[in-house]
Amino acid sequence: MKSNIKYQVPNIKLKVAVWQLFFGFLLFVSGQSVAQKNKPYHEDLSKLRPKFEEQIDAKIEKDTSQEKKFMTVTPTKNVNSKVDAVLDSLDLFNLMRKYIDGYTIQIYSGQKREDAMNTKKKMQE
Repeated sequence: MKSNIKYQVPNIKLKVAVWQLFFGFLLFVSGQSVAQKNKPYHEDLSKLRPKFEEQIDAKIEKDTSQEKKFMTVTPTKNVNSKVDAVLDSLDLFNLMRKYIDGYTIQIYSGQKREDAMNTKKKMQE
């Protein structure tokens, strides 16, 4: 028994052309929106800013014309001995620490131990 059903083979060239047009349209539309976003924003707000008039007082003019006198102040409270004691204790603490908080910088990456040791020596020098 033969069936009279005919299968239609879709035209592949037509489908490819439709998809190309679709993706081309998407690229065009996305390119337009990106181009609009890259434009710098500019708006002149100088019309909206308040404007103030300068008022010059007579007292200020007289004070600025006179020379300013500088006074030397001698310190009455001295804390140098206390600061020195704290700094000495911090110095001792830092000498006893084996590791210091901070960053690690990698100076070599490889599989050869000999090259790693040579790089370490160069860094220490």
